[in-house]
Amino acid sequence: MKKIITLLTAIFLFSLPAFSQPKGAMRADITLSVRDSITDAPLELVTAVLTKIDMNKMKEIFTYAISDSSGNIKFNRLPPSDYEISLQYMGYYMKIIPDIRIDRKELIKGNYLFELGVVKLRENIAELNAATIREHIAPIKYLGDTIQYNAAAFRLSDNDVLEDFFRRLPGWSVDRDGKITANGKVIDQITVNGRVFFLNDPVFVSRNLPAKILKNIKLFEKQSERSKFTGIDDGARTNTVDVAIKEDMLNGWLGSIKAGGGTDKRYKTNNFAANFNKFNQIAIIGNASNLNEASVSAGLTVPSGISRNYSIGSNVNLSNRKNNFEADISYRLNGKSTLSENDVHRTNFLKDSIFVYDKSSRSDNSNINHVLNGQIKWSGKKSMITISPKVIMLYGNYSDSVKYRTTGGLSGATINEGESVNSGKRSNENFSTDIQYVTKMGKSMRTFSIKGTLGFDKRESEGKNKILNRSDQQYFTDDRTFNVSTKVSYTEPITKKILFGSNYSLASSIYSQSKETYNSDINGNYSELDSLLSVTSNNFELRQNLEFYLQKPKGRNDVSYFMLGASVLPSYIKRNSQHTEFDKWFWNISPNAEYRLTTKDYFSFFVKYSGNVRTPSLTLMMPVPDNTNPLSIRLGNSELKSEYEHNINLTLRKITSFSDGFGWGIFFKTQASYFKNRILNRSWFDEDGIQYTMPINYSGDYLINSNLHWEQPFFKGVLTIANIINGGLYNNISFVNGEKNTTKRSVIGESLRLSVKLDKIYFQTKATLNYELAVNSIFSEKKTKTWRNVIEGYISYSMPFDIILKSDISYQYFKGYTAQYDKPYLLWNAEISKPLIKNKLIMSLSANDILNQNKNIQREVTDFYIQETRFNTVRQYFLFSLTYKFLTGGKTGAFRERANSVIRSNEMSIMTEAVKIN
Repeated sequence: MKKIITLLTAIFLFSLPAFSQPKGAMRADITLSVRDSITDAPLELVTAVLTKIDMNKMKEIFTYAISDSSGNIKFNRLPPSDYEISLQYMGYYMKIIPDIRIDRKELIKGNYLFELGVVKLRENIAELNAATIREHIAPIKYLGDTIQYNAAAFRLSDNDVLEDFFRRLPGWSVDRDGKITANGKVIDQITVNGRVFFLNDPVFVSRNLPAKILKNIKLFEKQSERSKFTGIDDGARTNTVDVAIKEDMLNGWLGSIKAGGGTDKRYKTNNFAANFNKFNQIAIIGNASNLNEASVSAGLTVPSGISRNYSIGSNVNLSNRKNNFEADISYRLNGKSTLSENDVHRTNFLKDSIFVYDKSSRSDNSNINHVLNGQIKWSGKKSMITISPKVIMLYGNYSDSVKYRTTGGLSGATINEGESVNSGKRSNENFSTDIQYVTKMGKSMRTFSIKGTLGFDKRESEGKNKILNRSDQQYFTDDRTFNVSTKVSYTEPITKKILFGSNYSLASSIYSQSKETYNSDINGNYSELDSLLSVTSNNFELRQNLEFYLQKPKGRNDVSYFMLGASVLPSYIKRNSQHTEFDKWFWNISPNAEYRLTTKDYFSFFVKYSGNVRTPSLTLMMPVPDNTNPLSIRLGNSELKSEYEHNINLTLRKITSFSDGFGWGIFFKTQASYFKNRILNRSWFDEDGIQYTMPINYSGDYLINSNLHWEQPFFKGVLTIANIINGGLYNNISFVNGEKNTTKRSVIGESLRLSVKLDKIYFQTKATLNYELAVNSIFSEKKTKTWRNVIEGYISYSMPFDIILKSDISYQYFKGYTAQYDKPYLLWNAEISKPLIKNKLIMSLSANDILNQNKNIQREVTDFYIQETRFNTVRQYFLFSLTYKFLTGGKTGAFRERANSVIRSNEMSIMTEAVKIN
C-alpha cells in the first residue's frame, strides 16, 4: 500500500507547475540516490520534497519528485537559489538534506548538474508497525443488508478487470458468457460511484473496467428511484453491484490501451479511458477479440462456438452542484460473428420404445447491435421527474446447415434422416421512453406518482429454407408492435409507522404479424405462395393490475420491514387474421407478503410469499407456422388458462463473530414453488419420428432448492475456507404419446474453496462436486445418474523485478455420460507479465489451454429425453500483449491530500526548528 500511495502522489506532484519560470532563464538539475542504511538496497517510490529558501530565510515548497526502481531521484530545470530536500518513505525516518545552493556563477561556467550522491534512510520500526496496522484491511464488511468487499485485501494485477475480481470473491461465480452470480443471485446492474454505468449491461462493465482503480464494491438490492426519493419501498429491487473508485483516481483522466496477437491468428485489444469526479463521469471503451469472450450481456445472441467480437461504448454521468439534476447516458456498438459446429445425441424414452436422434449442424451468424440508453432526473424537496429513453437497433445475417438421423434404440434401424439449409437476414428496431413524476404531499408518507411508457418495436427477416428432397422455400416476416402503458401510485399513512398503498397500471399493445412463404417452382423461382405457412394478423393485448397493500417501511433506526397486499389482474387478448378471429379475457388474483429483519448484531432474516401469474401469450395459443426444423412441429392451444405459481423465498444470514476486523458467517437461502395450471408440453411422435408439441395446462409441478454458504478466515485473513452446499428437488409433469410422465430430479452439489494470501503469493484451490438423479415414470426402470466434478487451482506470484506470474488449472471429469462425452480433460492457462517504463507499459505473455484438451459439452435431462451436445470451442493458443496505462491527477482528491500531508509535515519541521532557535 505504501508504494501505491507514493506512486499516486508522484503523478500528482509531477503535474504541479514546476516549469513556470521565465523562458530562457538558466536552469540546473539535482540528482541523488536513496538506499536502505542497513541492506544498501535501493528504495523505490521515496517522496522527495524540494523546498526553496529566499534571502530572508523564508521557506516555500517548490516542487516534488519520486525515486525510481533504482532509488534515483532527479529535479529538473531549477533556477538559482538556496534549497533543501526532505526525503519521506513509509516505515523510515524522514531525512533532510540542507544547504543546497545553485549559484548563477556555476551555471555560467556550464555546471548544470548537481550530484548529491547516495543518501541512506534509517528504518523506523514503530512507524513500520503502524503502517502494517493501517494496511490490515478486512476483505469483507457487513453493512446491514449490504456486503462490502475491499479491493485492497485482494491481490490484483495491472491486467485484471472487474470480472477477475468477482471470480476471487467467496460465493461468486462468472460463467463463460459473463453472467455474474453472487450468493445465488444473478447481478442485474453495475453502478460506479452510485451512478448508472452502461445501463443494465453488467457483462460489458465487468469485462472492461480495470480492477486496479477499485476501492471497494458493495453488493445490495437497489431500490427504484421512486422508493429512494419517497423512502417507501415499492417492491421493485435490482440486484446491484456498486463500484467505488479510489479517491486518487478522481479528478483526472485514467485509462489503458492494450493490444495483443498470437498463434492461430488470435488477437485481442482492450481500450479504456475515463474521468471520474464528484459530479461528472465520462468513460470510453473499445475492444475486439476472437477469443470467445462475450463483451455484452446475453440477449439476441448466437449459439456457442468460435466467435469474433468487437464493441465501442461511451458513458456520461452528469450532475450539478445543487444535487438536484442527474443525467446518465450511454451508447454501445456491439458486433459479433460466430461459427458454431455442434453434434447432438438425444435418447428419447417412451413407454414402449426407445429411439435415438443424432444431429450435426453448422451455423454462421453475425450481428451488429446499437444500444442507446438514458436516464434524466430532476428532483426537489417535494417532487421528482425522471425520463428514461432507450433505443435498440440490431441487424444480422445467419446461415445454418443441419444433417439429422433418427434410429431405433434397440434395432438401430433408420426411422428418418435428412438435411436442411436455412439462411437469411434479420433486423430489430426498438424505441421506448419512460416518464415518471413523483411528489411528496403535505403529510409524511403521503405520496403520489404517475409513470407513462411509450414504445415501438419492428422486427423483419427474410430467408430461405431448403429441406433435402422435401421443400425449397423463401419467406418474409414483418412484425410491428406499439406499446403504451401508465401506472398511478398513491400512499397514505394510517399510523406513524403503517401506511396504506395502492397502484393501478394499464398496459396495451397493438401489433401486426405478417409471414409470407413461397415455394420454388419448376424454374427455381419462388413464386408459389404456401397458404399453410403464411399468415397475416392484427393483434391487441390489454393488461391491468389493481394492487392494494399495507406496509411498515424500515425507518432509520428500525430493524424490520413488512408488507402485505394483493393484486387483481384482468387481461384481454384479441387476434384477427385471414384464418380466424379470436379473443379472450383472463381474471386473476395475486396475493403477496414480505418481511425483513436486520439486527445490529449482524443477523438478517428475509421471507417473501408471491402469487405469480403467467398469462398465456398469443404465441402459445396461436403460433405462426414454422417448418424450419422438420423434425419438431409446434402447435397452439387457444384453450390455455393462466398459470399460477405459489412461491416462497427465505434467506438467513448470521455473522457469528469478528476477529481483527474479519468476520465469519453463515448464509442460507431456500426457494419453493408449487404450480397450478402450469403451462407444460404435450408431445407425440408419428411413425417417421417427427415430434409434435402443444402447450396444455396441468397442476402438480413443484420445486425446492436450497443453498448453504459458510466462510471462515484464519490468521488475520491469510487463510480463508469457504464451503457452499446446494441441493434441489424438481417434479415436472408432461404428456408423451398420450401417457402422463412425471420426471423427478434430485440435484446436490458442494463446492469447497481454500484461499491463501501471503506477501507475494495468492493461492486458491476449489473442488466442486455435482450429482443429479433423474427418474421418469413412463420408464421407471431407467434411472439416470450423472456426476460432473471439477477441481480447480489458481496462483498469482509476484516475482523479483516486478514480474507477475499467474496460472489457473481445471480438471473436469464426468460419469454417466455416453461414451464419446465421458472423457475427462485438463484445462491449464498461464500468464506472465512485466511492467516497464515506470509501470506505464506492461508486457505480458499468456497461454490458453496449454495441453490442448479443452472441450465444450452440455447435458440436458428433460421429461422424456436425455440430450448431450458438443460444441466447437477455442483451444490452445499463445498471446503476446502490450498494455499502456496512463493517469493524470487533478487538483483535488487523494493526490492533493497526500501533497498537503507532506507540506504539513515540512511546515511542522520548520516550526520546530524555529522554536529551537528562539
